[in-house]
Amino acid sequence: TDIPEWTVVEGTGSLPDWKTQLTAEQREQMYAASPIAHVDKVTAPYLLLIGGKDLRVVPHYRAFIRNLLARGVEAKILYYPESAHPLEEVDVEADFAINLLRWFQKSLS
Repeated sequence: TDIPEWTVVEGTGSLPDWKTQLTAEQREQMYAASPIAHVDKVTAPYLLLIGGKDLRVVPHYRAFIRNLLARGVEAKILYYPESAHPLEEVDVEADFAINLLRWFQKSLS
């Protein structure tokens, strides 16, 4: 991410001390806060929209998606190579709006 302390704050609730390593407890807290720790609970179809230049959402989502697909959970990624965070270009918004509607139509039928 482009905000190094963000993941530690979100995972542990406290600012990191860059002079020391994370403790075992902090690493466990961060894992418990991670989506991959809960991927086995996901049963609903999963759609992810991601920009190729997004520095906030790191590419760890790939393991999450692979796990869903391996377990037969429908999953799809809409990838926009030139977009960052947020996805706000007009053509990208139009594309994902259309694809979101199609996703919901398919998933709810």
